[in-house]
Amino acid sequence: MIIIYALFNSVTSSVFRYIGQTSYTAEERLHSHLYQALRTNKRSHKCDWIRKVVSEGQSIGVAVLAYASTNEEADSLEKRYIQEFRSSLTNNADGGRTNRGCKHTEQARKNNSDAQKRLGHVGWKHTIEARQKMSAALKGKKFTDERRAHISVSKLGKGIAPCSEERREKVRLANTGKQRSYMAELNKARVWTDEMRAKHSNSQKLRREREANLLK
Repeated sequence: MIIIYALFNSVTSSVFRYIGQTSYTAEERLHSHLYQALRTNKRSHKCDWIRKVVSEGQSIGVAVLAYASTNEEADSLEKRYIQEFRSSLTNNADGGRTNRGCKHTEQARKNNSDAQKRLGHVGWKHTIEARQKMSAALKGKKFTDERRAHISVSKLGKGIAPCSEERREKVRLANTGKQRSYMAELNKARVWTDEMRAKHSNSQKLRREREANLLK
């Protein structure tokens, strides 16, 4: 079953700002959008809108518009709803899977980079207050067991290979003199208690056991 959903500002719930499709629940997809906007540096109309709403102390809501049983039906419904609400949406594409996976040309990337620089987006950082509001918006949201299993399977075999000494030296030189991020400073000041270490160790063991069971 595939869901066609819409995102909106909870203050103006009748105005849809983004429409998409997912095989997960609407709430899980909402959490994914929030994580992408509030915990990564991804630049897009949708992410910028989410950051603005949350930084103003408001919240993002999600509504289910329709259900589809096939990918073709989901693509058709998604396109129809995007066309219907196009005037208020942050969607860059017209929907469907045909426009996914496309790669920008070097010239298109340069044009986008220049546009972001003119708008002052490059190097832009959230205020401490905005970050705290974003953090509060994500607290208490948990993935279902099914979603956790999907994520676990998708990451199997994607471990990071050990860095060579040459690579380590390049990374060290590249980071020398750079100001540490807000989150890096918080992690640096964190003191791990024996209880925290035990919980972390146990969670890693459980994760490895789940992955092993999924491979059986």
